Amino acid sequence: MQHFSSATRRTFQPPFTDHAANGNFLGLGADSCQRAIVVEQLQAYGLLISNGEFVGRWSSTNAVCLEIGPEARGKVSLVNCSFWGPIDRCVWMRSPAGQFTASACNFVRWDVRRTGAPAIQLDAGKAIVQGCTFGQTNLHVQVGEKVTSVILTANQAAGGFRVENHIGNRAQIGLNEDN
Repeated sequence: MQHFSSATRRTFQPPFTDHAANGNFLGLGADSCQRAIVVEQLQAYGLLISNGEFVGRWSSTNAVCLEIGPEARGKVSLVNCSFWGPIDRCVWMRSPAGQFTASACNFVRWDVRRTGAPAIQLDAGKAIVQGCTFGQTNLHVQVGEKVTSVILTANQAAGGFRVENHIGNRAQIGLNEDN
């Protein structure tokens, strides 16, 4: 099943009393979106997104393809997804009780304003980014002080994989492409 959205905002209200969702999205496409996916709540089972294509809003300077809000509890997983177009940040993880993973994803373009924005901004919670490709030499991952744990491994980027780490040894970073 393929899903595609273009510059629309849709709200999914699951039939649960806590209004939190879980699900498996295959072939999800979002073209010309200010916020392609906003995760405000989710169940512990998580959101599984495979083979997604995410494009920022044309003429936008602050589009974010995946935003995980501070109230989200659970895991959001991306596998084999691609990000391009006018994007400020591809992923913005803000949940202290959440986990974000990206595996085999292709981050083609971001930092449309050229202000130093990372492809992946981790402000809180836990994250694993492994086996991904980054198409620009800009900052790839920014790890904020409130991040509990992050594992960044086996990623490739022209010019070397660049990380801004503010959590010291709570970050496990290794086997990434050097410049």
